[in-house]
Amino acid sequence: MIAKFYLTRIPLALLAAALGWFLASGPKAAREPFSPRADSLAFGLPAEPVPVPASAMQAPVAKPAVTGTAAAAPAEAAPPPCTLPKAPAMPPFAWPDPIVPTDPPNLLTVNGELAAHLANIPTEGVLPIEKVEHVHTAGKIYFFRALYLQTRIAAGSVATIDAAAGFEAPKNVTQAEAKIQEFLGKATFFLSKVRPHPPYRFWSEALYLNAWALALLGRTPEAVEFLQIAGRTRSQTLYANYARFSLVFHYLKDGKGPLAAHWLALLGKVEPQHESLLAAARLRTAVATKRPELMDAATRATLSSLTADDPLLLPFLDQAAALCLLETFDKACIQDHLRQLDGLKKTSYLGFLAVRAAGSPELQEKLCALLKEGTP
Repeated sequence: MIAKFYLTRIPLALLAAALGWFLASGPKAAREPFSPRADSLAFGLPAEPVPVPASAMQAPVAKPAVTGTAAAAPAEAAPPPCTLPKAPAMPPFAWPDPIVPTDPPNLLTVNGELAAHLANIPTEGVLPIEKVEHVHTAGKIYFFRALYLQTRIAAGSVATIDAAAGFEAPKNVTQAEAKIQEFLGKATFFLSKVRPHPPYRFWSEALYLNAWALALLGRTPEAVEFLQIAGRTRSQTLYANYARFSLVFHYLKDGKGPLAAHWLALLGKVEPQHESLLAAARLRTAVATKRPELMDAATRATLSSLTADDPLLLPFLDQAAALCLLETFDKACIQDHLRQLDGLKKTSYLGFLAVRAAGSPELQEKLCALLKEGTP
């Protein structure tokens, strides 16, 4: 009897379940298919959407009713209390990354000796110290051949190369670029063999040139590694210092001011043609680390010595303005800079100050008060 009771009700239960499923599966609002964000895939995050826990859900907040025909527009920022100069347009400037070149891209005087050096390089076994100079010279020749071909591409004359180049002239830019890659690959192959021989007298140069070749090949992490190896030594040779100099710019562009300051502290002298670039690096590091004490007398003097056509001028003026507004409005800092500037350079500097003060009415008021006093 009991069994008969349940059997007669099974069809009713099934009918009720089917009706419930039909109602629940009615038409839904159309939505875009889920597609994971590119950055989630890049960092290995799950591609599926993560459910939000109920505890994190909040009831929607009721918005106040808007009266009138339109909502009130947000209040505009108050204009500055005086007319401030406009900053000049900043043209793009190619900061070194990661290599500050030291030599012109010409064929070496020993370019024609490549075959003799290759003949003296063992093809197997450990490289003996007496053969290191041959490896270094061969790598250097290949590297400067690559630089030389780059100048031919820039000049639009890849088919007309120096008769003493030692290789066949490419027929077009595509062949020239392929040859450059070949030369750079051979350069790194030979120059990297010098690394295990630090007693070698040109060890820093070989590591520096190898880093440069790696950078041109797009292998920046390896280039930085070789720069660090050369820079960590106590050597004050030209190439050891330029390895440190290159690391300063690399870490500035990487947003790592303290590391830039570290290598700047280890840097000795640079060649005269790069003294203003060193001043710019010192100024950028002082701003990035909020350490005005990194400025030295030579860097301060650069502010007035840069000519109007120097591509470093506007970036330098911009960073000099930033230096005076690191934590607060440094009136003495600004006045010191203004005493060194005149004409368009002074106007440009004031324009950069105005840009950096644009978001702060307090800074704008102080800048206007300074202008009313009269610039030095």
